[in-house]
Amino acid sequence: MWGLMLLTLLCGAPCAGAPESASTWRYDLRTGDHLVYREIFRQEIDGRAVYGAPAPRDKPFGSPFVRQGSYEWISHVLVVRADGDRVLVGVQRDRTRDDSIVTSLDTSSTISAPDRSRFRSRLRSRERFAQANLLTAGGDARLPWAARREMRSKMLWDLFELPALPPGPVRVGDSWHSTDPFSFEMRVVAADTLAGENCFRAEGSASAELLIPRSGADSNAIHLKLWYCPATHLVRRVELEGTYPDVNYYKVHETAVLELLSRTRDESSADWLTKSELREGALSAAAIGDSGVVAGLLALPGVDTLLTERRHGLRATAARHSLPRRRRREDVISFAGVMLTIIVTVTVLTGVYVAARWGLASAKSRASGASRLDDSRLEQLQQSVDSIAIEVERIAEAQRFTARLAAERSEAPRLQS
Repeated sequence: MWGLMLLTLLCGAPCAGAPESASTWRYDLRTGDHLVYREIFRQEIDGRAVYGAPAPRDKPFGSPFVRQGSYEWISHVLVVRADGDRVLVGVQRDRTRDDSIVTSLDTSSTISAPDRSRFRSRLRSRERFAQANLLTAGGDARLPWAARREMRSKMLWDLFELPALPPGPVRVGDSWHSTDPFSFEMRVVAADTLAGENCFRAEGSASAELLIPRSGADSNAIHLKLWYCPATHLVRRVELEGTYPDVNYYKVHETAVLELLSRTRDESSADWLTKSELREGALSAAAIGDSGVVAGLLALPGVDTLLTERRHGLRATAARHSLPRRRRREDVISFAGVMLTIIVTVTVLTGVYVAARWGLASAKSRASGASRLDDSRLEQLQQSVDSIAIEVERIAEAQRFTARLAAERSEAPRLQS
């Protein structure tokens, strides 16, 4: 009892309410690390109403439709070289599932069957996608990430297996401004447990105006959650959800989840090159690496044979998909004939139009010239009539004057007699 009271007096207030110490979040990545993530992506596009347009519109562009899709990839993160604060990583995402594609078009639409088939084929994602970058230990990208991703989506621009971490020590309640493309305002919300490991959960929001400029999008339309685990120095889970307008101002709602499945160390680059699910990621990283990375890759055993087989495979694919030379020549001749017909038709129509315009202008010119001639003649006639009237008035005045003189002379002798 007395010992407990003494301990309480010695400890005082700091022991009763000691705040959680801040920790620095950093990745522990080494050369030869292989991280495997599962990526689940869902997309819903509502084309029945206008969303986010700067000016009001009565209806959207094109026919109303609603489409939904669910996709899944296995993502392989390969650390080709890790040298202090410079980590060269290659990422390859292999599609494992592409289902639940539902498209509902307006029944009054006039879309033909081939166009409808092409439209639905565009909903499907790429079967395989690879990219690479040079990262810091905090996840900041030294090079721009690829804007074109494994799926037609603008939100995927900011979905990474190794997202940017806070620049300094943080604890629950602290905030920071991320350096990713959307510039999320992040905040450490709570401490959770994932797969039996203690992790910190951080959340943030960003505006959709970065996706479609000059749109009336919500300032908090994109939401990001990530779980950083200090024991393994990795982000075990990433969740991205958002709603934004596309270029036609359709409403697009997407959700994406990245979940860490496994991590292995000390794998060989030679083994990566022999596996189709890893090869493109390793080559993408080597393509942006320095001369030492490229030289080391080319020095691996079997690389020459692999590249030769790859080159032959590309040539065989090109030959298989190419048209016969005779058919290509016929297509060129047909295209030239169509273009010649179009040119001749346009030339004839242009000549007819120019001739018609010239004839109309000539008729108007003649009509205006005749009108001007008639006006001048009428003016001359009017002037002649005015002159005749003046002369007649003068003659009448002279006759009146002569008559008055004759009358005065005849009256003078009468007065004298």
